Parts: sequence; structure tokens; C-alpha cells
Amino acid sequence: MLAGAASKFRRAVEEWRYELAIFTLIAVAAASGAFASLQYALNDAAFRIVTRPPSGDIVIVQIDPKSIAALNTWPWPRSRHGEVVKRLSDAGAELIGLDIDFSSPSTPREDAALADAIASTKGRIVLPSFVQHESRGLSMILTETNPLPKLRQHALVGNANVFAPMGKARRGAYGLYLEDGRYRPTFSALVGQRGHAAISGFDIDFGIDSSKIPRLSVIDVLNNNFDPKLVRGKRVIIGATAIELGDYVPVPNRGVIPGVELQALAAETILQGRTLTSTGLFGALLIVFGTLLVLRPTRANWSFRGFGFPLACTASALAVGPVALLAVAPFIAEAVPALGACLVCFASVGIRELSTRARAVLRERSTGNQRRVLVDLIVNESSDGVVVADQGGRIELCNERAAALLSATRSTLTSRQVGRHLPRFEDIKASPGDGETQRQTELTIDGGGEPVTLEVSVRRMTLPAIVENSAHARVDVYTLRDITARRRAAEAERCAHENLLMAERAKANFISNMSHELRTPLNAIIGFSEMIAGQVVGPIGRPQYVEFAADVAKSGHHLLALVNNILELSRIDNDASTMCVEEIDFDDCADASTAFARASRDCKAQTIVVHVGKGAKRVRADRRVIKHTLANLLSNAVKFTKPDGRIDVSAWVEGDTFFFEVADDGTGIDPALMPHLTELFRHADQGFTRKHEGMGAGLYLVKRFVTLLNGSLSFESELGKGTRVRVALPGGAVPEVQRPDADASEAA
Repeated sequence: MLAGAASKFRRAVEEWRYELAIFTLIAVAAASGAFASLQYALNDAAFRIVTRPPSGDIVIVQIDPKSIAALNTWPWPRSRHGEVVKRLSDAGAELIGLDIDFSSPSTPREDAALADAIASTKGRIVLPSFVQHESRGLSMILTETNPLPKLRQHALVGNANVFAPMGKARRGAYGLYLEDGRYRPTFSALVGQRGHAAISGFDIDFGIDSSKIPRLSVIDVLNNNFDPKLVRGKRVIIGATAIELGDYVPVPNRGVIPGVELQALAAETILQGRTLTSTGLFGALLIVFGTLLVLRPTRANWSFRGFGFPLACTASALAVGPVALLAVAPFIAEAVPALGACLVCFASVGIRELSTRARAVLRERSTGNQRRVLVDLIVNESSDGVVVADQGGRIELCNERAAALLSATRSTLTSRQVGRHLPRFEDIKASPGDGETQRQTELTIDGGGEPVTLEVSVRRMTLPAIVENSAHARVDVYTLRDITARRRAAEAERCAHENLLMAERAKANFISNMSHELRTPLNAIIGFSEMIAGQVVGPIGRPQYVEFAADVAKSGHHLLALVNNILELSRIDNDASTMCVEEIDFDDCADASTAFARASRDCKAQTIVVHVGKGAKRVRADRRVIKHTLANLLSNAVKFTKPDGRIDVSAWVEGDTFFFEVADDGTGIDPALMPHLTELFRHADQGFTRKHEGMGAGLYLVKRFVTLLNGSLSFESELGKGTRVRVALPGGAVPEVQRPDADASEAA
């Protein structure tokens, strides 16, 4: 079932491969905003086509150049703004919006005059607030600037910020949430809204002709030089339109307009129910999906009926459809990604058609030029030198590599006898396995001052007759390869191997000489000093001499141990290949090692106990390695265990793995030193005044010994409680064989 489903899935992917690729490409481009500027351009074109007049319910009272010239000052005293508010309120304005910043105080008298005028409107006035960065620069903290408290006491407050993504103001909003979580309606929403809204943000309908919105000059309102019918029952927005006041915003189709006109246009959009909603990314991709279903580039062929007509119809629908939809509903269909898909489909089908035709042309050309291409590929492009000689021995063809190897040029070699530069086929002695048509030899020539060795391979070939009933042509094909570097490398490798053998031989001789030259005098020193310390042949006379002799013997033992460790370090790599792994008695190794530990000068009468579990009597390992490992572990144990301490040597078997460990109740090891215990010349006591002697090679040797047996080494230690060192030898366990006499005795 799964195999059948997978097969169907593969067939579907193959059938829709171009559609899937184009859809993925367009989706990525749309998600990254690649179509945004083109979509805005298409929307602006639709706004120029689908126009509508303003509702007439919104009036702009503009602070124009005539008003500024008449009052001859700016900013005006706030009592002037109050007079404008009172006159508009008395004229019957339904709502008055002041698109002017009153966040900073003026004189108390002027502020009070404006506050009284606002209070007289009984809440039918809207004042702006602004959200801005708390400080200049890269600060991300936003703060809201509100009108003075006394001014907003009897007024509605709406946010008047204008945002211009990609350089033009396009979107409006019903409100926004501030940093402290409070909801603030927008200035245009308070002016234009009559009921609740189901959306928060929308695109402004720039098809509304804002130039036809009724307008009054502030100076005419102050002079009472206007018809009250113009504002009675209307919503009035007061704001600056004079260029010198700088309140201008870039918008689509109209260039730059005053901010108050943009607020009026947003309010008109809300008032007329033209809050435009876009399809968004998901809707745009649905349109792309439908476009690909219609065009089907995977199956399309390069013909008007098969692809040209559907493409023209689809592109026309995508261009006209959004305009028609905008005319009947407040909806923006994002068709640019689908138009992009049409363009990619056109390119895909066109490129596929061009590729098909190009392949056909190349196939025709390759048929006629195949022989020449093969010759160029084999001869001229070969990394080896190639020389072709006819049956008369004349060179017919050679490549640049052959000319370079023979220190000549292609023109000088061509038509010459091959015997002047290379051995003839008949002159080369056949090697076993060469056959009748193959010869191989080596040739040394002068390569510009130093000899060059060439590997020459000759193959005799018979070509088919070009003309019917004519004789077959015969050629000899020479292949030349420079093997000078290979020969030099082989010679260098041989010399290096000889030097290595000489070094190993010198090392072995050194170890042998050191073993004899150092141990022999040390044994004499130790033996005679112990005789003197023990006064074997009679009293010395002074007790100090006895102590001195004992010190000499102790130092001799220490030096002998150092020499043995050095020799082990030098010999361990050489002995790795000569280990003798066999079944040995672990008991014997343990007894010998414990006896050696008890006899050492570091032993302080500690109790050493050996526990050998069932099946652990014998082990498969190298006898010398086991003895050295136990000796080094016991040597460390007796050094760091008190005179009344206890040392346990245990062995047991788990499966085919042989375990043995040495445990003591001595001083223990600092946890910080645990990872470094098996490093060469590492001591558990790192101070210059350490109590115990040694070169720090014991545990390093143990680690190397265990590694030689493919085993593992582990440590457990706690300061003041002792140390446990465990060795695991996989495959070291030896199964016990039940003896017949033992069975008989047990049966009895």
C-alpha cells in the first residue's frame, strides 16, 4: 500500500513539476516582498480608473496662505483657534477635528480661551495625539504626545500619525494599541466612523477625488464670511494647507498633499464604507494556483492555441479583474504575483522549446563531427603523450604532451621515422601477458640537463579498409607517461625505509647496551651498600656509616627503578608486535607481584590480600604485561597507603571479559588530577616537596600495557578514603574445563 502511494506521489510530482517549481518560486518572491512595488503601481492605476466623488459630509477648514497673510503671524494665539471652533460650532457643525498639535502649553490666558471654546462644543471636537520615539537615533521606545490636559478634558483624542511605507502613505487604521496596552482610536476614524468596525487596518481609497472635498479658509470663518449651510450637520477638519507650514505627505497619484487632506481622505474612506481590504499573501497565492491550473506549463506546447491564447486570456483577466472588483466592492485583488507566474510560465515554455530545438541541432552536428571530436578528445586532450605511426614507421599524429616529453614540437615530429625518437614495436621485447599486439618498456632520455624516465606502451592496431577490396591499414599507437617523479618517490621511500631500519637497529642496540651498562653497576652498588648497611662482614665502627650505606642502597633501588621505567618506555613500542598472548595463571602473576611489592622499600607492613573469583584462575594475555601492570599498580598502592592500611587485589570474570583491580584505603586522589593520571611524568602530588619519589611513568606504562591487550583502564578515588584501579580485558576470560577426577571426587 505504501509503495503504491509513493509511486502515485512520484508520478504526480513528475506531472506537475513545472507548476510546483513556479509556485514555489512565486511564493518565496511574494513572501519576501519582491512584488510590493509592482502591486502598488497596479493599485494606483486602478485608483486612476475607478474614481468617485466625496460624500460632501466632510469639510476642510484650511489654514491657507491667505489666512496666514491676513493674521500676519504663526503660530496663532490659541484664542484664535478657539474663535474658529466657536463659530463652526455655532454654525451647526456635527463634529470638529483640530489637526493641530496642542501638546505644549502657551500662555495661561490663551490656553484657557481655547479650553473654554472646546468645552462649549460639549464633546463634539477631536484633538490629535502623536506616537513618536522617546529620543532621536535608534531608540525603540515609543511615547505618546497628547494635548494639554485642560484641552482634552472635553474632547475626543485620536492618533494622527501618518505612516508612509515605501515612500507613500497608503494605509489607514481605526486605532492602535499603545506601549502601555491602552487602545487609541485614530483621528480619521473618530471623524469618519458612524458605527463599530470589524477590521483594524485598511487601505485608503485614493479613487475618491479629494480635490472636490468642500473647503473653507480659516480667515473667512474668523470674519464670519461663510455660509453656515456649508458646515451645518457636517464633520469639519481644521488643518494646515500652506506650504510654509510643512505638513505635507506623499500619496499615490496626487504627489504630495497636505496632512489635513489625507486625514479627510481617510475619513471619507471610512464614511463611504470604502475601507479597502487586500487579499494578502494567501489570497495572492490562491490566484497564482488558479493561474497555473489554467496554463499548465508542464503540458503546454509552443503554439498559439495550446499556450498563447490561454496565456493572453489569463493575463488580460488578471489585469482587468482587479479594476472591476475595485469598482463594485472595497476589495484589492493582488494579481501581480499571478502576472509574474504568467511571465515565468512564458519563459519556461519558451526556454523548453528553445532547448528542444537546440538539442536537435546539436544532435545533427554531433553526428557529423563525432570522429573528429573523438580524435581530439583521445589524442589532443590526453594527459599522456600519444604518438601514432603508420605501418612504414612514419609518425602520422602526435599531441602536445608527446612533443613536450620528447623535447620537440608537433611539426618537427610529424612525418619523421618513429625509430629516431622511440623504439620500434618490433624492437621491444614482449613481456609475459603482453600478447601479440601489446608491448611495454621504459625509456630514459635527456630532459634538459637531467634524465627523464618515460613509460612507453605500444599497441598495434588494424584499421578497417576505407575503400572496398583495399588492404587494411596498420598503425602503432604509442602512449608516453612521465614516471620520473614516481621513480624518485620509490627511491626516496626505499632510502627512508633503510634509514628507519637502521634507526630501529640503533635503538635496539642502545636499549641492550643500557640494560647491561646501567643495571650491572647498579646491582653492585645496591648489593655492596646493603652488605655494609647490614654489617655482614663485621661492625663498621660508626653508626652514621650504617645510615649512609642504607641511604646509598635506597638511592640505588630508586635509580634502578627509573632505569627500568626508561627502558620500558623505549621498548614498549617495539614489543607491541612481539607480544605473546596465551593462557597463563593469573594466581602466579598476582603472587609474584605482591611478593615484589612486599619486598620493596616503599612497603610499610601494609596488609596485601589477593582475591581470585571463580573462573578467574587463568587469563588469556601476555605474562610480562600482566606482571608489569600488577607491579606498577601495587607500587603506587603501597606508596600512598598508611602502614596499617589494606591493599586488595581482586580478579573475576563477566561473560568473556576478564577483570582485575587493585584497591587501597590510602590518601586518595584529587578529583582535578583524575583526567591526567595516565599522562607521562604526571604525579598525584605536583608539589616540589612531594613525599614520594618516582618519575611519573607508572600509570602511563599501565595504560600502554592495557592498550596493547585491547583493554580499558578506569579509576575510582575519594580523598582520604582510598583508590580503586580496574582493568578490563575483553576476550581475556578462559572457560574452566571440568576435570574427570574432580567429577569423580564430587560424585563420591
